[in-house]
Amino acid sequence: MTTLTPLAPGGHLGRYELLTPIAQGGMATVWAARQSGLHGFRKTVALKTMLPALSHDPQFERMFLAEARLAMRVHHPNVVETLDLGEDGGQLFLVMEWVDGESLSMLMKAVENAEERFPLRLALAICTKACRGLHAAHEVTDDDDQPVGIVHRDVSPQNVMISYDGHVKVVDFGVAKSQTELGATQVGQFKGKVPYMAPEQAAGEAIDRRTDIFAMGTLLYRLTTGKHPFIGGTEGLTIANIVGGVTPTLPSHLHSQYPVELEKVVMRCLEKEPAKRYSDMAKLAQALDQVQLTLGTPVADDELSACAKRYLGDMRKQRRTAMRDAARALGWALATSDSLPRISMPGPHSMTPSSPSSPSFASNSKVSFTPSLTGTGSLSHVVSAPPSARRQQPPRRNLLLPLALLAGAAVGGVVLAFVVSRNGNSGTETAPPAVATPQQPASANVATQTAAAAPQGERPAQTAAPATQPGPPSATPSAQSSSHGAKPSSHGRPLPKPTEPTSKPQSWGAGPDLGF
Repeated sequence: MTTLTPLAPGGHLGRYELLTPIAQGGMATVWAARQSGLHGFRKTVALKTMLPALSHDPQFERMFLAEARLAMRVHHPNVVETLDLGEDGGQLFLVMEWVDGESLSMLMKAVENAEERFPLRLALAICTKACRGLHAAHEVTDDDDQPVGIVHRDVSPQNVMISYDGHVKVVDFGVAKSQTELGATQVGQFKGKVPYMAPEQAAGEAIDRRTDIFAMGTLLYRLTTGKHPFIGGTEGLTIANIVGGVTPTLPSHLHSQYPVELEKVVMRCLEKEPAKRYSDMAKLAQALDQVQLTLGTPVADDELSACAKRYLGDMRKQRRTAMRDAARALGWALATSDSLPRISMPGPHSMTPSSPSSPSFASNSKVSFTPSLTGTGSLSHVVSAPPSARRQQPPRRNLLLPLALLAGAAVGGVVLAFVVSRNGNSGTETAPPAVATPQQPASANVATQTAAAAPQGERPAQTAAPATQPGPPSATPSAQSSSHGAKPSSHGRPLPKPTEPTSKPQSWGAGPDLGF
């Protein structure tokens, strides 16, 4: 039997670094963790691990793997996305998207602690979105497009998440069941939360998607009335009320202003016989949509977000502070953005070989990570060269004059070769008469600029070869050009050689790919 290493902040499971535990249930612990990637990529995820006491139990290991297989097939905005399944040192872990929010259970308690009723419109909006997420899970098919038959079996306020930006997501398929799942629930063993079980589930009978509809009806009743339809003094009494002939009190008897149409929807969900309930979650969501139309304008995400921040604002601050402190203690900055980090580069005027932002410095550059406290949670990366690299580079101003001289000399050489070649092709080596005066400066850059500006028939004498005797008939233009390697002046003397720069500009090089 393999001994598992105790998990602690800063530890690693595969490519994920643990930050801090954020929740614990009967089977597993959920951690906030960081996924790292290339080019400074950072992503915060939720990482679920089995409790140490259950890690060597084959039954719980099968349940954990079954959850992973089922949850990874569900893709819907109202279901928490499952990203990865891994094992490290015998420790199984499940990686899910990070939701910055709290459970519906926490929101309900906060509203009740404020001695207020849960807003009816918001309650319907939350349940409608949860229904759509559950319907997506119920409709999952296998690789052969055959229905998998997923049943969540644990629809409850604890497993519906409300994010601070107004999103609703169903979580935790830990006790979900499918038609292809091996094994069955043992006699006397309950999977799910007793107060939200359907009669057939509590009795150990066959279940289907209508079992989740009963649980959603219980949630609707509890959320809109403030009372539970079947709760008893003990767990046994609660089960007896669910399975037995006890009929819940009509919501309109608890609240006289309770909408009649909503009451019909809720009571249909709570029918003891599955055949009398809605056949699927999509039909239930449509019925709730119709009720919402009678109550006014549909609820937008920002309205739900304002509700969450109003009742859970202090909890949000505490959670963020705790995570930020834990992140700093580990020496890294928290980021929740899926996008590549922003890279701040200097302007075009500084993109020279001596510029720190040049790609030739990319391999030796330093990246500064600055945590962002805005809602985006992204990082700001500033690329800069080490001070020593900047000191070694020549100032850009000192290179301008040598570069200009080199350019002028190059142009002069090209013009000289062209003139000599033309004379050789015409059968004479006699240069045209000089037109420059002796007083003209013999500067290389002035001569070449004049030669480049003058027409073909008016070339200055500075660029023409001196008159010589006719050479052998076999002389070629290339040979003639090579015999005049020095550039003569108007007086027959070689022009002064341009001064070479003290340092040559470095080549840029390709540099690494920044990910754009």
